[in-house]
Amino acid sequence: VIPTPVNATFLKKTGHLDVVTNKINWTVEINDNQLNIQNWQLTDSQWKQLKIDRASIDLIEHNEATGLSSSLKEGQDYVLTFTERYFEIKMLRITNENKLTLNYESQPVYPTNSLGQSFEMSNTVAMLASNVDLSESKGVTATVEGTVPATEGGVATKTANLVVTKTDEDTPTKLLSEVEFTLYRGDQVDANK
Repeated sequence: VIPTPVNATFLKKTGHLDVVTNKINWTVEINDNQLNIQNWQLTDSQWKQLKIDRASIDLIEHNEATGLSSSLKEGQDYVLTFTERYFEIKMLRITNENKLTLNYESQPVYPTNSLGQSFEMSNTVAMLASNVDLSESKGVTATVEGTVPATEGGVATKTANLVVTKTDEDTPTKLLSEVEFTLYRGDQVDANK
């Protein structure tokens, strides 16, 4: 029997700022109660003051019967959709009642005009499953505090000016007009941006 369905029943999320690497290490514990969830998908969104490193995403399945844990493979075990504002994992196979752990890293995106000031970084994870109605449940949010470096060197911000030009391959000094560019972070265009 699945208790009152809320995302917190299935998800626990924590984050920790590594001051040496200046990265936030996020951990999401999935199905810690070992309930039978079917056809599930997970969305991590509402990113505040951070940018997630897609390459760091690691989904690990813990098989309680064998005591073994193994990283699942994107494209074989799950599909990953990644944009500059969220990512989504859809399972391609049954995980039964196994626990899973999702680990990933992010970098801070410092607020502008805030050298030496404290700020918060957060994101929210939510789950959907075919046999559990979580439509009324809010996601689980984790928040990490950081401080903007007090020096101006190496501080990344949300916005910047960018000039992009297209040149002729054979004559690099010749600028081409009427060229369109699409710039985005992530591996897919975010239609809501």
